[in-house]
Amino acid sequence: MAERSALEKLDLGALSLEQQEKLHQFKVKTRIANEQYLRSHPEVEMLLSDFLRSVFMFYVSLCLCFHFKMAES
Repeated sequence: MAERSALEKLDLGALSLEQQEKLHQFKVKTRIANEQYLRSHPEVEMLLSDFLRSVFMFYVSLCLCFHFKMAES
């Protein structure tokens, strides 16, 4: 069986209208539950902030190293 590409068009007829509505409601409820959890656990925001700060600092240092190495050659 051939694998489907993520860029391939969606089969909009795969779900009935009732199934589409149930899926939509599930997504809405899940998002609300996720937001409530994150708001009641501020430590998660702190962990994510620290992680992203570390990633960005590392990325910037890599860019600077690459820039200076290219400038030397």
